[in-house]
Order: sequence, then structure tokens, then C-alpha cells
Amino acid sequence: MTESEVLSLDLTGIRRLTVADFAERRMTNQEFFHIAGLVGGYWEYLGEPRFSAPHMLAQSGLHLGNYINCSLILAESTVREILAAQMIRYCPIETNKIDWVVTAALAGITLGGEIARQLRARDGFVEKGDDKELSAWRFQILAGESVLLVNELITTPDGSIYATKQTVEKLNPELVRFLPYAALMVDRCPSKTLADGTQIRSLFKFVFPAYPESGCPYCAAGSSLVRGKANFRRLWQEQQAYQREQQGGNKAQRRLS
Repeated sequence: MTESEVLSLDLTGIRRLTVADFAERRMTNQEFFHIAGLVGGYWEYLGEPRFSAPHMLAQSGLHLGNYINCSLILAESTVREILAAQMIRYCPIETNKIDWVVTAALAGITLGGEIARQLRARDGFVEKGDDKELSAWRFQILAGESVLLVNELITTPDGSIYATKQTVEKLNPELVRFLPYAALMVDRCPSKTLADGTQIRSLFKFVFPAYPESGCPYCAAGSSLVRGKANFRRLWQEQQAYQREQQGGNKAQRRLS
């Protein structure tokens, strides 16, 4: 299937896609955003920074005007299967060296499980412990087994995927042999490696503005700051309403002219 054919699909058509539809090519950024938009998985701050429209706080502490809700994208099982196959092929993942696929809870669990299924590997995950950090590990990797780190998204080199690696190294009874790279679905990290030098291999690379509080243009305009996960649905709905309002205004302007 060609890019233009994919971009013409509605949600029903997207759910009928298969891995074979992308067997000979890599999914484009435009196709990914088309899919994300149809499932309600992408939010963008539209218009100029203003008091009336809030912006998002990332888990990293940075302030954002764009947000990809990977959980909603990966909830589509057919899309998840395609994205996992694309990551295996184009990250690329060296399939003859992997015993385990390990990711961080929660959004990455289904992606890691699908990649492990396709690789015929086992899959595990690090989850939040009593300290509310990614500090709990309930699996056991045997000595000599190779481990691939996977996550749905990376923003900073010392974020959740790095914390996952540290926790497994600390709590696994045997010495863990990690592969020298991590596979990410969405990469919005300024670094090419994790904090310890592990190579980042990604399917999609996006450069979205991210601001510290002291340099945030949204804060400077009086925009309130909200957490992305808890407020995503409301912000996405406001985005849709803004788009409809702008489109209605454009239509009225064309009639007047």
C-alpha cells in the first residue's frame, strides 16, 4: 500500500491494515501522525501562546506544546503489530541475539510484548515501586541471556528507559547482558545515546520544542501548565474544537470574499 493510500484511510481502514501493507517500505512520519490523529493520540498547541489555552508538563519536567499519547496508538492491536514489525526491521533489531525484551511500565508493555512475540523472545518490564519510581523488577534473567531494551518514547537520555536498565542491573539475581542499543518507537531526545552511552535506535525521530520553566513562551503568555496524562483527553478535545472554529472562520471569509 502506498503512502497516499494510507493517508486516505479513515479509522476503519486503519484497523484493517496488516504488516504486509508495509512489507517493502518504512512507515513515514506523515502516516504515523495520520494514524495518531485518527485514534486521538496526538495533541498540538494551536495558535499563539495565550492565557486561555493550557500547555503540557512532560514527565521529564519540561514544558511542551506537542504530545504523542502512545498508549492510545498502541491500543490499536493491528497498528501495534505493524509498528513492532517496523521497529524490528528499521531500528534495526538484530534478531538472532535476543532472549529477552524489557521495557518500562506502563505504556511500553504492550509494545515490548508484541516485539518479543515476533522475535520469539520472553518479555518483562520494570514498574513503579513503593517509592513511586521505576524501581520494581519481578522477573529473573539468567546469566548469559541477552536483553533488548524497548520503549514507546524517549524524551531525555536519563528517563524511563535508562531507569529501567538501572533497576534490572540492580535487582536481577544474575549479571545482565544488555545489547549495546535500545529500540524506541518515538525518539524526541536531543541525545543519540542513553546517559550511560547505550545507543538509541528509533523508528521515528521528531524534534518538538521543549522548554524549561524559565524559558517557556507559554508560561510567559500566562498559559496554565497541566500534566499530559491526566488532562490529555480534555486538551485533545479543545484542540479539535479550535480546529473546527478556525475552519469555520476560513469558510466564512471565503464566502465574504
